[in-house]
Amino acid sequence: MLCCNKNVPQKNNHFVYHTSAGDFIEVKPLAINTCENSPLHKYDPRFDWQNKYCEENYWAGAIKMCQSQSLRLPTMKELSQIMNEQYKTNKDNEYGDYPDLKINRQIMSNGYSYWSDEAGGYDYAFARYFSDTSSYCIYGLVNDSGIRTICRY
Repeated sequence: MLCCNKNVPQKNNHFVYHTSAGDFIEVKPLAINTCENSPLHKYDPRFDWQNKYCEENYWAGAIKMCQSQSLRLPTMKELSQIMNEQYKTNKDNEYGDYPDLKINRQIMSNGYSYWSDEAGGYDYAFARYFSDTSSYCIYGLVNDSGIRTICRY
């Protein structure tokens, strides 16, 4: 989720990202010092300090960062649309796993996953993984610092 390219973000297809594929906006997690006073309830609708663990939450940090720029995380359907453009496919299941693809146009960096705005269980959110030859729906643990962020207008 760390941005390697500090150039001005480009607007393309209503998404904000840097000119090199995969070099997206830096996201910091919402750090938890005391659960009771956590800001997580504003960004993670499932958070309940009495019933849930208290860890750094990169998914909530991604939501906060996008909202601070009047943007939002994409839906799984929108990530699926990016996948269809990158691999020149027409897959209609945004939660589907597609192991046999060929890159048509590099949009997302290979070997990385990108957060969606969709919560899963109490400790994960949906994301989409992109590689040279495949794309998968994943359940990203909210404390996973390796999932990248792209924001949507």
